[in-house]
Amino acid sequence: MMLSHRVLSVAIFIVCILGGIALMLFSTYLIPICAALLGIVVILLVRFFMNADASVFDRVLYIVSPSFFFLSGIVFFTFLERPVWQYLILFSIAVVTVIYMENAYKFLWKLPEYQYSALSNVSSYMYLLTVFFVTVTVFDLQFFFGISTLMLMIIAVVFGLFIFYAYIRSQKVLLTSSKLYAVSFALLFIEMIYVLTFWPHIPLVKGVVTLAFVYGMMQMLFLSIRDSFQTSKVIRTLGIVTFVLCLVLVTAQWK
Repeated sequence: MMLSHRVLSVAIFIVCILGGIALMLFSTYLIPICAALLGIVVILLVRFFMNADASVFDRVLYIVSPSFFFLSGIVFFTFLERPVWQYLILFSIAVVTVIYMENAYKFLWKLPEYQYSALSNVSSYMYLLTVFFVTVTVFDLQFFFGISTLMLMIIAVVFGLFIFYAYIRSQKVLLTSSKLYAVSFALLFIEMIYVLTFWPHIPLVKGVVTLAFVYGMMQMLFLSIRDSFQTSKVIRTLGIVTFVLCLVLVTAQWK
């Protein structure tokens, strides 16, 4: 069992790296390569989590979350122009995916070796990166291909509901509360995306602004869940978000 899961984990790492190189070499075949890569990753993830001691719904989340992260990261990767950034993003996608799988494996099959909150922490970073990748990608699509604001908002609705519900479930929030939290945060996320459609900034800036905003929401939720809503922690979170927003907006490039 251990060897089987280790092989699957390494296989996904290799698929990430080789798939990105294939996209760099054969950019004309963008859609077929992305579809093939996603298909391979999904098959490997299904095999990885197939025998997990968890509900069917949780197993679906274990599979869909890294798949969504992988797809959004690969699409974001295709919009980058400098090879050094492409390689950096590619390696980061592969590493984060494997770390997620390793922690999920320990949590599901090797609980005595599992470090408390490791999976939820890795999931948080993965969801934040997914938010960044998706935000930049949809604004790139609007900027370069002129997709309508309505289509952008539909993507934001679907993505917002999924990402926040998956994050909340990863933090072990009760099912009755998780739906309300997810809908509330998704509405805030959608409003944020709508406001950013009027901002005359490049997509990368909008992605960082959204990332800071979502980070603040996730941290506030985390403090609420852990019942540690201390003034110092709230001020620290708001300070980080404010600093990032000020830094980005002051140094931002305009369209």
